[in-house]
Amino acid sequence: MAAVNYRYVNFATGQANPYPGDDLETLKEMQSKTAVTKVTMESYDAVINALKNLTTTQGQEKAAYYKWDTTKEMIFRKGFERLTHHRGQTTIYLRLKGVVPLGEKLLNATERMHPIQNKP
Repeated sequence: MAAVNYRYVNFATGQANPYPGDDLETLKEMQSKTAVTKVTMESYDAVINALKNLTTTQGQEKAAYYKWDTTKEMIFRKGFERLTHHRGQTTIYLRLKGVVPLGEKLLNATERMHPIQNKP
């Protein structure tokens, strides 16, 4: 997940990937749960920060996504779709192993949903 999160941020913003390549799992320093958790959380922070800095106008700008042209917004939407797909796969795998996965937590108890502010 982390490698592709960084790739999506790069596609949409041009920000360099701190871990270039697709084989993070083969790196010697990525062989512990702590290291994998750290890089994965950092990758989600990179996505969140990129989205926070993306204006509505910038979101509609064209960007290359592999061999396709799309909008920057659509790249992030694809990332969310991918995350959802992998969460579903993981949930099934855990249940087959007899593990009850954690429930979803879309919002903190103190957060409220607000309409998206249209930034110029």
